[in-house]
This record gives sequence, C-alpha cells and structure tokens, in this order.
Amino acid sequence: MQVSLPAHDCVAYAENRLLGGKRVRWSEVRMQLGEAEKQRRMKDVGYSFNTPIQLRDALPRKADIINEPRVVSDVACKRKTDHLNLVDEDRAQAQREVVADNGRLLAEWTSVRRQKRTAERGLNA
Repeated sequence: MQVSLPAHDCVAYAENRLLGGKRVRWSEVRMQLGEAEKQRRMKDVGYSFNTPIQLRDALPRKADIINEPRVVSDVACKRKTDHLNLVDEDRAQAQREVVADNGRLLAEWTSVRRQKRTAERGLNA
C-alpha cells in the first residue's frame, strides 16, 4: 500500500507530534478499517460489487445512470445503511472483525488512541 499525506498543515503537524514515524502506518490502519466497514455493509445488504468502479464497469456503455436499477440500488443501499456516518455500530463491528484477524492492528490502534487521549488532556488543561 502506498500512502501520501499532507505534510505541512495543522493536522500533519499534530499527527507528527503524536505519531512520529508511525504516522503513515496509522493512516494505513485507518484505511484498512474503513475499507472493511464498507465491504461488510455492502455484503450485509446483498450487494455484489466491492467498489463503485466495479459497478460502473458493469454498466452498459450508454446506460441511463439516473434510472439504472443497479445505480438506484447502490444509492438506496448507501442511504439505508447511512454509508457516510462514520461513527456507528456496523463500522465498529467490522473493525473488531479485522482487528481479531490481525492482532498487530489492535496493538497499534490502542497505542494511538492512548496517545490521542493524552494529547487531548494536555490541550484541555
């Protein structure tokens, strides 16, 4: 996996202070967990495409995108599952499953969360 991150904004500065050389790895972990959550949601509602690109590629060349049943289904699925909500039980469960399969992710996640809480307490003091 290749990751590119902004290096000069306030978020980059804070992440560098908190994570140091582990900043890129933490971003990889976040992406893996986010991807697991998306894939689980799609699977749970019976959707067969893993990515929007796969859906697009499966459409006929001159498909009426607005009325194409698979596109309508995709949009309905995203609405039904509240796809854009980042803090819900489905995401947490998908993340727990990924972490259960890879104990190293749990250790990294716990370490970063501990550092974040410490930093927040310092900032709020």
